[in-house]
Amino acid sequence: MQGDELTRQVFLGRQAIFDVDRKVVAYELLYRMSAAAGDALTDNEDRTSHVMIDALMSIGLDRLVAGQRAFLNMDTASLLAELPLTLPPQRVVIEVLETVAPEPKVLAALRHLRDRGYRIALDDVVYQPALDPLLELAHIAKVDLPAIAAGQLADQVNALRRFNVELLAEKIETETQFEQTRELGFTLFQGYWLARPSTVSGKRGLMRREDVLSLLARLQDPSLQTSELQTLVSNNPGLSHRLLRYINSAMFYLPRRIDSIRQAVVLIGQRQIRQIASLLLLDGGETPPLELVRLTLLRARMCEQLAARLKLDADAAFTVGLLSTAELLVDQPLTQILADMPLSEATVQAICTHHGPLGQILAAVTHYETGNFDHPALVALAELDLTARYLEAVEFVESIMAASRG
Repeated sequence: MQGDELTRQVFLGRQAIFDVDRKVVAYELLYRMSAAAGDALTDNEDRTSHVMIDALMSIGLDRLVAGQRAFLNMDTASLLAELPLTLPPQRVVIEVLETVAPEPKVLAALRHLRDRGYRIALDDVVYQPALDPLLELAHIAKVDLPAIAAGQLADQVNALRRFNVELLAEKIETETQFEQTRELGFTLFQGYWLARPSTVSGKRGLMRREDVLSLLARLQDPSLQTSELQTLVSNNPGLSHRLLRYINSAMFYLPRRIDSIRQAVVLIGQRQIRQIASLLLLDGGETPPLELVRLTLLRARMCEQLAARLKLDADAAFTVGLLSTAELLVDQPLTQILADMPLSEATVQAICTHHGPLGQILAAVTHYETGNFDHPALVALAELDLTARYLEAVEFVESIMAASRG
């Protein structure tokens, strides 16, 4: 079965896992079987796991998690079938779902996987003595914060310290939760809160990011004239430098060096300049967390790809996705940020209320990110091969990141 066929059978996404320094050290893979048109999504976990493993084998782990470890959810049937053995142990962590009971056959399968070098994580842990056999075999315990009263978390940690497990705090929603769990000895963390900037220490950086977002929004205008595009680039030293470095790279095989912004603009074109401008979000100063930049660019690219396939304005869709995280990037109210940008009312409503065709695309993409694969906005677009679009967006983002490191 070919890769394109596989990706149409399963929704496949990722959610970042962070260390104490808020650096991404792994991704939990989110997956679910897709449905035929008009049908409900299937809940057959065993079948989904088989298709997910086949898809990973076809597309490759690096394409999805960019060199990081992947946490794979496994139910009882998948563990007994030892599905993870088809994947390299140094690249995956087997995440045992909370529905898995510590039956002798399950424990034997986990011992075999552990002996083969696989790391074991237990999902949604709320400690009870019945979990002891699983905890004896686990390397990581993912503690489900919403399921535990704040006053009982320390007792849960003390109970888990009897086992040789690393503690991962799931569903971090506030800075207070992050600090509390870190003080209790947690070393791994999961939750979209962690993609937010942890501190705001100066206005200069915030204004710079706002200017970058304004520039990116302006670059979406298809009626932008070459002369105005040249002026926009020339007035931004960071963009000018990156553009010249990019066009003089080995990628273009040019017979001579290009030192003119005008020539560079003509050779590159507006669309590629917009992508290069996205790198400015990674510049020094008040740099946002890398995972927030990844999320922003991935969302923008996926919105663009879906809009193109629906024959909608792909450039406007890129803007909608890009600016949907502006409140986090700039640390100002979203309505205030958008009011200062040259945007149509339809674009503003798509961003703020998910209204209109582009708003529905943004809703589908945001629900895809969180693994809410049965949301109506997402299901309505299922025939557009969402996983393939997601993987393409991931590759786009990683190429941007690589260009920045270069």
